Parts: sequence; structure tokens; C-alpha cells
Amino acid sequence: MGKCSIIAAIVLYAAFGAGSAQSQQPSVEGEQPKTEAAEGKGADEQRGTENAPIVVKVLPAEKGDKERADEAAERDEKRTLDRRLVELTSDLARSTDDLANFTMALFYATAVLGIGTCGLLLLGFRQSSDTKGALALARDEFNATHRPKLRVRLFRLQPLVDANPIRLSFVIVNVGDTPAYLQRMEPILDIEPLHGSDGPEPQALGNPFTPGHKIRGGAQFVVGLGRDADIEYNHLWQIGRHPAARLTVSGTIEYSDDNQIVRRTAFRRTFSQEGRDRAARFFASADPDEEYED
Repeated sequence: MGKCSIIAAIVLYAAFGAGSAQSQQPSVEGEQPKTEAAEGKGADEQRGTENAPIVVKVLPAEKGDKERADEAAERDEKRTLDRRLVELTSDLARSTDDLANFTMALFYATAVLGIGTCGLLLLGFRQSSDTKGALALARDEFNATHRPKLRVRLFRLQPLVDANPIRLSFVIVNVGDTPAYLQRMEPILDIEPLHGSDGPEPQALGNPFTPGHKIRGGAQFVVGLGRDADIEYNHLWQIGRHPAARLTVSGTIEYSDDNQIVRRTAFRRTFSQEGRDRAARFFASADPDEEYED
């Protein structure tokens, strides 16, 4: 910008200097008016007017070798940068495509993994159910083979005496291999005299043992029962002497095992004479609803 200003000043100075030289030259007769007119016209042209202003064209200074070399290097660098930018943009596009493909593959892999996980959960639940069933079956089998089991045996009737209570006894035996815990029993004593005779009402004898009494495997527990109600002698003498007269004792024994499983043993035994020539004794009922063991 400084060089251009200097050149413009030199051009103006040359122009004004040329005008001054022409005005100092000697004038020739006959030519003076023409010269003055020309001078007046030139002065007017140099001054310019509003309609015709003076236009000064400033020519740029010629560039040196260093400037041209710098501009060439700048152009080469710009072309290199543009080419590198295009290459990087292409690489970025390829990387974006690869990333999109990887994301899609990852999505499919996640979906397959989710389906596989659901399948594993379903199999796990099914296996858990099967395992619970197998454990329950094993527990039931164990309880069936390793459990207490109570049976009643050895029923005995004390001699019947007029005006005395009826007394009988029997034995509870644990034929299993684990302990049994007695809970309760409500035996009932019933007398059936000869047909046509009015017999006494059946009588509940109450729970003969304390709940929780333990009977080990192979052990036994003796139970004694008695009926204190008055029984007419004509009823007593018939029992054991006439086949139609019977004394029956029945009940249900409730007990539990170590797993708190409640079990029951039911019995119904009748004391009667099997025949006129045979002694009276207790007979078990043939009805499975009256004689059973859980």
C-alpha cells in the first residue's frame, strides 16, 4: 500500500511539472492565443470538474521472485490441504459405514443373546420345577421307608364283676424305625347285649395319654381303659358267654413324626365268643374304614 501511494505521488508530480515547463517556454507570435487556449484547456482538464473528474489509474508494482515463490508455495499447500481433507472425509465415511454395520451386527447379536437368555430362564424354571418334584418324591419315599408306624395289639379284658367298672388294656407298638409322638386318642367302649335287651349307651373313655409322648422305633406303650358307668349284671354275664352279646372298643390314634407329618391308626376290636365251645376274645374288624394304618 505504501509503494502504491509513492507511485501516485510521482505521477502527479510529473504531471504538474510538465505543465509548469510548458508555461515557462517562450511564446511565439501568432501562436500565443492558441497556446493560452490550450493551456487553459489543459489546466481545466487537470483540475477536472464535477461532470468529468480526473481518474488516476495506479498500476500495481511488479512482484518479486520471493513473493511469487511464496504464493506458489501457499497454493501448493492449500491444494495439499484440500486433497488431505477429501481423503479424511472419505475415510470418515468408510468408518461411519463400518460403525453402522458393526452396530447392526451388535443389535442382532444382542437379540440372539436375549432369546437365548429367555430360553435358559425357561429351562431353568422347568429344571427347578423338576428338581422340586424329584425332591418331593425323594422326601415322600424317605418318609415312606423311614417313618414311624403304630399298631394296636394284645387287647385284654379284666374279669367282669357286678357293680365294678369294666377295665381293659392294649398295647400300642411302633413298628417303624423313627420316633412317633402321640397326640390324642378318643376310644369308645360299647356294649351290645342280647337281642331284645336294652343295653347301655356307648361311652367315650377320654384321652389316655399326654400329648407329645414319644414312642421310639420298636418300642411300645401300654394303654389301660375303664368304664365307670353302672352296668346291670344281666348285661355283664352275657359278654363272653353268649355269641350275640359283644363288648366293642374303637378309636383313632393320632401321632406325628420328626417332620411334623400327622398320621393316624384306627382300630375296632370286639370281645365276643366265637363259638359255644371256644373262649371269648377280641376280634379285629374286617372293615378297612375301621381298621387302617396311615
